[in-house]
Amino acid sequence: MEWDQDTQTFINKLVFEYLMEEINHLNPWWKNKEAIKQDKHILDFLEKKYQWQFPLLETLVLDANNIYTLLGPRQIGKTTLMKLFIQKLLRETPSEAIFFWNCDDLVDFREL
Repeated sequence: MEWDQDTQTFINKLVFEYLMEEINHLNPWWKNKEAIKQDKHILDFLEKKYQWQFPLLETLVLDANNIYTLLGPRQIGKTTLMKLFIQKLLRETPSEAIFFWNCDDLVDFREL
């Protein structure tokens, strides 16, 4: 379907506003570093009677000039690991340098 220029501009603006709202929601530490302490995954992890200590959390070193992805089966702790890692990074990294995007709702790679 093809739209006129005004309609396309309007649609682009709506999509951009939606994405920015979603990005800000997924990265609350941009506004307040302490927000990570209220993250659902962090709170759920802290409430567990037994807490798995992710070895990767202590050994993972990231280069600031790269983008990293974490793949694995559903419900094994990928997001929790990332949120714990973000919490660790926030101690020494500017909050605006940490970007998190959850790809659970993507249909395929083209949506990225």
